[in-house]
Amino acid sequence: MQIPQELQAHFPHPALIIIADHSHAQFWLAHNDNMEDMEVVEAPKDEYSDKEGRALGQEISNDHNEHHYIHALVDRIEDFVNEDAAEFIHLAMPADIAHAIIDHSSEAVQSKILMQAHGNFMKEDPLDVVKRLYSQKPVI
Repeated sequence: MQIPQELQAHFPHPALIIIADHSHAQFWLAHNDNMEDMEVVEAPKDEYSDKEGRALGQEISNDHNEHHYIHALVDRIEDFVNEDAAEFIHLAMPADIAHAIIDHSSEAVQSKILMQAHGNFMKEDPLDVVKRLYSQKPVI
């Protein structure tokens, strides 16, 4: 995806942009004039116990699924950092997910988080999310 001219100055170094909600996370890598769709991480799905679609032990299952989802996100972010794939990290997601990621990440990851926007942006165009990130003050 081509990054508009007015945003290209923000990406002289590779930046990992993660746009997420409580069940999906889209990883993007932005550098110079290009933004590449890297992968999607999804939360584990509940297994349904009957024809009506109710999950057995849903409250426990939801906590369990969220725990695994957060750790899957953190593991993947750590991989990007360990591979030196990104100089900076930008988070666009609900505040509770962002805080959980930060709380469970290494100092190396935490030191690379530059920008955050809190909310559910999964249905927005990724370039609109980038504009929103850069319309805010840095986290540092």
